[in-house]
Amino acid sequence: MIYKFLVFLFLFLSPLFFVSAKKNDFNFKIFVDSSFADNESVDFWYVGESDFEDLKYIPRIECDGDIPVKFPEELSLKEESGVKMKYSGFIVSDNISSQSCRAIIDVISPTNFEYSENFSINTRPVISPNLLYCRDLDCSKYYSTINNSDEVFLSVSSKINTDFKLKIRNEDNDLDIISIPTWHIFKDGGIYNLEIISPNKAFKVVDSSFVLKVEKKYQNKNETLKHDWLNLKGALVVLFFVFIFLTAIVIFLRKRMNNN
Repeated sequence: MIYKFLVFLFLFLSPLFFVSAKKNDFNFKIFVDSSFADNESVDFWYVGESDFEDLKYIPRIECDGDIPVKFPEELSLKEESGVKMKYSGFIVSDNISSQSCRAIIDVISPTNFEYSENFSINTRPVISPNLLYCRDLDCSKYYSTINNSDEVFLSVSSKINTDFKLKIRNEDNDLDIISIPTWHIFKDGGIYNLEIISPNKAFKVVDSSFVLKVEKKYQNKNETLKHDWLNLKGALVVLFFVFIFLTAIVIFLRKRMNNN
């Protein structure tokens, strides 16, 4: 009875011994920083050795949130040889938030085993402000169409209350930076490229670029008359050249008829 129990115990525990024995045939060590911040490159170093004739493994990074996708690369480690290599992951861009991650070495052949080290990504809070084109200080009414004569109250809708500035770039590439909220007149018609920025470095501003089309509207009667006169003058010039052209054709035809 005791013998049968010992045999059953050995069969039950043998897979654990087998895995442990396999682990002793290779070894990896991962070296990774405990945390990464904005604009830093997320990577890690690792060293490994193996007694297998041909060990297959995949280095990778796994995080709780969204990170840039990198196609996994299968690598080989030959028998009684070592490896020291750097794995480059991704840059902590504006679209990546704070999260927990792991640097991983997946051994996939001739056995399966995983080595890992924990680290974190610590970024500034992200804000995505929206630009408001208001008719009054309370922003109770908004502009649907903006003319170059309109006085617009530029305001910001944001989950976080902080200081904002607005970059204004017109079609001639002239740049103006103003603090908002404030009243502003877009003096010229055309397309404007706008971008909300924040001098507060504790926050990260994303999705803050906007395109505004300003309609050209003549502000007074004199400017309107001047514009009409320029249009009339242009039309008269065109008619003059048409008259000259037709006159030349008539003279040519008369001379040809006289010669006949």
